[in-house]
Amino acid sequence: MPRLRIAFAGTPPFAAVGLQHLLDRGFDVSLVWTQPDRPAGRGQRLQPSAVKQLAEERGLVLGQPQGLRLDGRFAADALAAQTQMSDIAPDVMVVVAYGLILPAWVLKSPRLGCVNIHGSSLPRWRGAAPIQRAIEAGDMHTGITIIQMDEGLDTGAMLAHESLVIQADRAGRTAAVGALQMLMTRLLTSVPPGRAKFTIIDPVALGQNFAGFMHLADYDESLVASRIWTDSEHIEQRLTDLTEHMETVIQKYLRNEFQTIDDYNRQAGELAEPYRFLVISDFPHGFQQESLRRLASIASTGARCGVYVLIHRDTRQPIPAGSG
Repeated sequence: MPRLRIAFAGTPPFAAVGLQHLLDRGFDVSLVWTQPDRPAGRGQRLQPSAVKQLAEERGLVLGQPQGLRLDGRFAADALAAQTQMSDIAPDVMVVVAYGLILPAWVLKSPRLGCVNIHGSSLPRWRGAAPIQRAIEAGDMHTGITIIQMDEGLDTGAMLAHESLVIQADRAGRTAAVGALQMLMTRLLTSVPPGRAKFTIIDPVALGQNFAGFMHLADYDESLVASRIWTDSEHIEQRLTDLTEHMETVIQKYLRNEFQTIDDYNRQAGELAEPYRFLVISDFPHGFQQESLRRLASIASTGARCGVYVLIHRDTRQPIPAGSG
């Protein structure tokens, strides 16, 4: 089976990391686009981007168009880029912090379209500079979202969306728990009512960290699974419930028709399946071997079924060996 031919578009060091990973894993990166050299430093000398430096080190085909609109100010650059794309005929384009908006002709050129590695947990920070905006806003959590690009601004279908782990020792514990609380609040206010359900595990504080969220049970008990769980036996049972829910989603909703619950929900309308969030404070306190095994399964495959894990890990406590 022939390897995928990949075109890559990116500019800053964050993008260079993505390009390096593709190269290290043996992918055929046949074309690299990056921003033109820019003045930098005290002498304002032209400096190549981090992606250009890596591309030149690896002898890759490189393009630096100033624009990509065929009817725009840099139409000649765009036409040369179009010719370059046609000559390479990539199967897919991977885009990471490129800095130029891709017009329709670019999005449609690769056989499998364009995939964007976006430096935030969408939809919170759409658009440019998501990492900087998260820092400026004081976010203590962020993530990476991979989306199939369309002509909107970071509006394409999400292909992958990672769960979150915040690691903290005693000094950072209060801030870490606060970050989980803030994220839960944002989830409740950013998704339709009833579409976010929480399973909360708080073995050290015995539920005190998230007691304020129990008021949700006055409106819908299922939003917070009726209570906060604290002892090992209950923790294991709740994780068993979530893994059984994932099995139900795969067998009842996804079957062979849908790749992810997002795909199913897009056509389900009012019958869309709620997303479930497993919130854990002071991990691995209270976790026994079977609980650890189930948690590993949820973390690795839950996103496909709409199950996400939000964890504060106590770095003072080792994770037992063989936990996965």
